[in-house]
Amino acid sequence: MRPDGRANPNQLILSPDNAPGIAGLRRELVQAHERAFGRSDDLLIGFQLTHSGRFCRPNEKTRFEPRVAFRHPLLDSRFRVTSDDQVWTDAELQALVQDYVRAAGIASACAPTSWTSSTATATSCTSSWGAHTRPGPYGGSFANRTRLLREIVGGIRARRRAGGDRRASERLRLRPLPS
Repeated sequence: MRPDGRANPNQLILSPDNAPGIAGLRRELVQAHERAFGRSDDLLIGFQLTHSGRFCRPNEKTRFEPRVAFRHPLLDSRFRVTSDDQVWTDAELQALVQDYVRAAGIASACAPTSWTSSTATATSCTSSWGAHTRPGPYGGSFANRTRLLREIVGGIRARRRAGGDRRASERLRLRPLPS
């Protein structure tokens, strides 16, 4: 979705510059499916929009460059969070919302069957869910800790209502904590 959010430097970033190429790749995929199976109405093609949060390794596969919603006493050392500078500010989170909405518009223009805004594991969205001690609009109460997800989904829905017609989904992976 954006260069700093990649889990490794090989991940594609959907941008206005490469959207025509991605759309062309999609067309080739549909044509190959039609050649192989005689139809394409059964083909589902999905794009995933995500920011990897704690897992960011955008420049080197072996070097973490995490961004987090809050400092975590157990996870910080594992993912090389060493400074409060790696904690998203409220303004940066608001910009991230707009980046998701913008990326969803680009994804929709590439005509996939659907696209997903991912909030699985410790990506930027779910990172905020544990931000009990974070002050401000993205921390503390449950409503605040889920605000990032709700703003992203709401922004994408508003954009779709304003002219998009693509299906979208939100992938949530919930599991109990180990006992």
